[in-house]
Amino acid sequence: MEHLKDYDMKTLHRDPDGELRTGKNHYYQAFLIKQLHLGNSRAYDFAEAVQKLHLALCRCDYGNLKVLMTAYPGIADLVQDYARLEECAVLYNHKGEEYK
Repeated sequence: MEHLKDYDMKTLHRDPDGELRTGKNHYYQAFLIKQLHLGNSRAYDFAEAVQKLHLALCRCDYGNLKVLMTAYPGIADLVQDYARLEECAVLYNHKGEEYK
């Protein structure tokens, strides 16, 4: 759990296989369905994918995070929206500025 020490622990749960994961994406799924009108059948898979992307980015050091955010500037909007809706870690650069 050391790599998750700065992560908002209230959103973590343990899967039956023992893997520690972030929350179940209820708020983000609802946003996808109600606000973006994404089909129910696609919302779960998309929310799970964004959750995994968000967790992977949270585990990055500042250097790697900068590389990814520079290469894929639109990624910040996606994961920051997810983080706000699920009330978990928003991504910041080494200066403490939020990625936008």
